[in-house]
Amino acid sequence: MPLATAVLSGERADDGLYIPMIERLRVGLQTPGLWFVGAWKRSALDTRASLARPPDWYVAPLPLPGTTAAAMDAWITVGVTQGEAGEFTRRWRTNDRGQEGLAAEGYAWERTCQAADGVGAWRERGLVVRSPMPAAQPAAG
Repeated sequence: MPLATAVLSGERADDGLYIPMIERLRVGLQTPGLWFVGAWKRSALDTRASLARPPDWYVAPLPLPGTTAAAMDAWITVGVTQGEAGEFTRRWRTNDRGQEGLAAEGYAWERTCQAADGVGAWRERGLVVRSPMPAAQPAAG
């Protein structure tokens, strides 16, 4: 059974394809606890609502339009405050020369989401992450 139901060119919206594809995967795999990973295009509220149905999970960057754009300033402000207070969670890594360095730092937040049709609320966890290497690149210019 092919997984794709349609292919659209890049300038056309394909949001309507995700939920039917997710349902086909669930029916075909018949495995609880699936992780759905996708890009921001797969992060529309209705798509996230269909993915949040237990026992499945999703991971994707949030789309910038709508409520995310309005909330982002507050998330960044909290992040700056936590960073200045030394409250970030930090992740370190060892490079190919054996030197340890900061890979990323940030914090997590949670919120309650509800589908546009008003049915079914779920808890969504987000991460605000800063990586020092990309942050340093504009300064090195």
